[in-house]
Amino acid sequence: MTGDHRTRPGPKDPDGLGAVDDAASLDPASAPGPPTRLARATFLGLRADVVTAISAVVMSILVARGLGPENRGIFFLAFMIATFVVVIGDLGLSAAAIAYGANGEIAIGRLQAIAWVFAATLTAFAALLLLPFESVWTASVLQGLDTTMLLLIVAGVGPQLYAQVSGAMLAGAGRIPALSWARIGYAIATPLLVGVTALTTGDPEWALGGWLAATVLYALALAVYVAVALERPARPSGSDVRAVVGFGMRGYVGTLSHHGFLRVDVLFLNARYGPTTVGIYSLASLIAERLSLLGQAVYGASAAPLGSLPREEAARLAADVVRLMLVVLVPAAALAAALAFPVIPLVFGSGFADAALPLTLLLPGTVALTCWSLVSLYVISTLRRPGTTTLIQAGALVVSLPFYYLAVREWEMVGAAVVSSGVYLAVFALGLVVLCRSAAVRVGQLVPKPDDLRRVAAFARASIRGAHG
Repeated sequence: MTGDHRTRPGPKDPDGLGAVDDAASLDPASAPGPPTRLARATFLGLRADVVTAISAVVMSILVARGLGPENRGIFFLAFMIATFVVVIGDLGLSAAAIAYGANGEIAIGRLQAIAWVFAATLTAFAALLLLPFESVWTASVLQGLDTTMLLLIVAGVGPQLYAQVSGAMLAGAGRIPALSWARIGYAIATPLLVGVTALTTGDPEWALGGWLAATVLYALALAVYVAVALERPARPSGSDVRAVVGFGMRGYVGTLSHHGFLRVDVLFLNARYGPTTVGIYSLASLIAERLSLLGQAVYGASAAPLGSLPREEAARLAADVVRLMLVVLVPAAALAAALAFPVIPLVFGSGFADAALPLTLLLPGTVALTCWSLVSLYVISTLRRPGTTTLIQAGALVVSLPFYYLAVREWEMVGAAVVSSGVYLAVFALGLVVLCRSAAVRVGQLVPKPDDLRRVAAFARASIRGAHG
């Protein structure tokens, strides 16, 4: 990836957020912060993340009050199965959609057609997996579900996969404002269709039907936007399909491994100590993961620049953004750790007081994992090496298993948190090795400097000005 990036084939500069800033604006020594367009995209993504987080809290309260413990468990089980099928059926297509949406090597219309085919295929797969063996599933791991709920799950996996892949493609193409508004609309619709239905009916089937309606509307909104504002679906060639599937599969195991080491600590705790311990520890995990909110917005905003810039410029941008993320996340983690012990029992009750120590131990790893997401995006979109992220994440999962077993057996939640944080830090460190070896990036460029506080402030001002300009 060499030469003037503005001559490379790729999507137009949609919504004014594409990666067409002068290379000088990426130089830490000559700019007050990352490009203004990246700042604006980050603000828009963060806005959608905040609305989504509020929506999740509201929906959780409504569903819990409307359905009660047992029916809420049934609803969550159905939702979890649908999400799990989508994670398996994605086959790395979301990662490929980000990369090809950014570099324009495969037209948007053909990417959309591939997404539709994947969605239809996954629906058929879910039907064959769940419906013929209904009695087996509902008598074992899916106790409480019935035929109607299985049908709703099957109907929902296709739209959910399409929305996931289409959103990734729009992020890669730089259509952050449109994606942000679509996500906000979905976040508003979900509590109305799911939470209110659960509250008024008390029936998990109706609540799951509300989830299906919200998911279908979200997928349709994205499909209409892509067809009207970008390109209508067009028949992909065999080489297009092979390129997308081949690219996605190289990172697929890594994606599954990422989901694995995010939740394997909970599985070990549940197997040895039961649901009460898991309930306390999962609260610590949930609070720690909220720290990654800024990182999620930066990830989406960085997809288009990292996928279209030459390698050296993309590497400098990745290092620059990682350093500024550390400037924000490290103090935020320190503040959260200081507040954990007095605030958790006060807000959640004395029964959850034991979550404070695991939370404190998880925070360093959460900072590392948030920054790893940006580094992995560089590896996938710029270096075009999804297999590298697979090796790092799959290796981390395999190596961590005996450590989880021993640490959980000896030190319960504290052991789980220590191993989790250690795994996340190791993954980030390996990602930095790849970043530094792939381009002229020195370790010193990743260490926060006194002037970075001013740069973060400039970035925030550019975000707000750009979003309202």
